[in-house]
Amino acid sequence: MTSYYLQRNNLLSELGFTSYSDYRKSTLWKVIRGIVVSRDSKECCATLCGNSAWTVHHLSYTRETLLGVSPCQLICLCHECHEHVEFENGSKLLDLDRVRQRTLQLVCPHKGRRGISGYQIGTWYRSRWLANRHTARQIVAKLKAVELRWYNQIVKDLNLGLIHPKYVKYLGLRK
Repeated sequence: MTSYYLQRNNLLSELGFTSYSDYRKSTLWKVIRGIVVSRDSKECCATLCGNSAWTVHHLSYTRETLLGVSPCQLICLCHECHEHVEFENGSKLLDLDRVRQRTLQLVCPHKGRRGISGYQIGTWYRSRWLANRHTARQIVAKLKAVELRWYNQIVKDLNLGLIHPKYVKYLGLRK
């Protein structure tokens, strides 16, 4: 297992989960997943796909992403596109950078022959910024209503500096 997945598992352990599977069964993930699927209109984010999508794919495994305060790192993919980015020749890719590159090649509308530039990736993220700020607020509001434990965890992590301070204003919270 690569360091990305070890870091993910360590973060999940800090949050009280025994495994990634345990996280995916939690109310926290169900809230995040439901709102992200709704945000993406249940459609695959791959540019040329157009299929219905029910899989939410992580572009990163930061604390902010796992808690739902950075939903720009979460996108909907159909089963086929998700398999394409996660597997190669029938084996799971363990290099998260490679998975991220394959994902961005599918979803970034400005693909070039030599891959995707940092500028193109930045443009794609900025185009999703306002929708993601609204999505993050929806996630936090729903967690406050249905699973107060995770709302309190987000506020605690903000106060301890474990989540970047920009999210205080971004989420409409007070320190």
